[in-house]
Order: sequence, then structure tokens, then C-alpha cells
Amino acid sequence: MSDHPLEPIFHPRGTALVGVPSEPSTGGGGGGFLTSIMEQGYHERYGLYPVNPKATEIAGLKCYPTILDIDAPVDHVISLVPARVVPTLVDQCIQKGIRSIHFFTAGFSETGDAEMAQMERTMVQRLTAAGIRVIGPNCMGLYVPGVGLAFMGGFPKEPGNVMLVSQSGANAGDVVHNLGRRGVRFSKVISFGNGSDLRAHHFLDYAVSDEQTEVVTAYIE
Repeated sequence: MSDHPLEPIFHPRGTALVGVPSEPSTGGGGGGFLTSIMEQGYHERYGLYPVNPKATEIAGLKCYPTILDIDAPVDHVISLVPARVVPTLVDQCIQKGIRSIHFFTAGFSETGDAEMAQMERTMVQRLTAAGIRVIGPNCMGLYVPGVGLAFMGGFPKEPGNVMLVSQSGANAGDVVHNLGRRGVRFSKVISFGNGSDLRAHHFLDYAVSDEQTEVVTAYIE
């Protein structure tokens, strides 16, 4: 691994999915994250923790009421909760000492609502002040086949040499599916949505130091 400050984001020792539905799906939406990550085999090498106070087990994995109840290191959090719950989740992430959080959660600055835009700024300020980097909100997050992270099903399990940086999650998924069928394999794919903290230039800077990456492509709105 390189000594780039973003390197840890792509190598989480434990990942919590907060707000995962009791019945995860294989389709889109928040329910697909857990099945997509398990399809990649992340849980066979690292800690994968569903968080839902209404369940004790999901997809054969122990489920926790909050991330504070997880008695193991959690480096990365995927937020699937509604926007109104985010301030509580931010408090818990800071207390838990995570390294990064991906907000699939939408409803912030992209809506044009001044109050929600301010909530986004506030949550990012609090998280980054605590040393936690933010991907999103309103995005699909990370696909890192080398460690087993994915945001859609049917992605190739084998890592490759192409990095894709995309604001659009749907666009990123289409690129991976279509190029994957043609034999292209990816080192990392990042969908960063609103770019409230980490944006395209951060990931392009990281790509220079990533020994896995030889080709970089981007979709930036």
C-alpha cells in the first residue's frame, strides 16, 4: 500500500452497514449493498456488520442495534439511514472512531433546500474535524474488488488496473457491468455524489500513487 492519506479508505478492516433492511435485496437501493459485498466475499476476510435495531440477524450475519454495540474495529461505515437520522449517526461514528463514511443517504444539498444543505455542511465539518473522511452524500460509494467491497451485484471479483472516478453511481455501475463483460478489470471505482468532502481531484491525486492503477477514467458533472 502507498502512504497516500486516502489509502486506508480502500482497505477497511471492518465495515458497518447502518440502516440495512431486514430483508436485503439483490436489486438497487439500500438493500443491495449487503448482498453485493457478500457476493464479493468481503465477510470471509474482514468484519462485516449489519446495523438495524429491529433485527438480530440478517443474511446469516449478526445484526447490531447501533455501531457502538459492535465489539470490534470498524473502519468504514455505509449510511443507509434517512437524512433525519444522520446527526445521530455522525455522533456515533465519532465516538466509535471510524476512518471513513459513505453516505448513500440522499436529501441534502442536491435538493436545493437551504436547511438540508446546511445540515450537510455541519455533518461534514464535524466528521472531518474528527479525522473521518466523507464520501457523498447521495452516491454509491466504493467498489474495491481487491478487498471485496462493491455497491452493485454482478461486478467482477478479480481486481484489475483501471480506476473509475464518477459522480454518478448509476453511470459507474453501467461502466463496470458493460466493460466487465468485455474483460476490463478495475482497481478501484468511486462514486462520490455531492462531493461534500472528497471530490474528483482527491481521488485523481490518489490514483497517481496507487500501484494497482495504470488507467484512470472519470465522469464528472
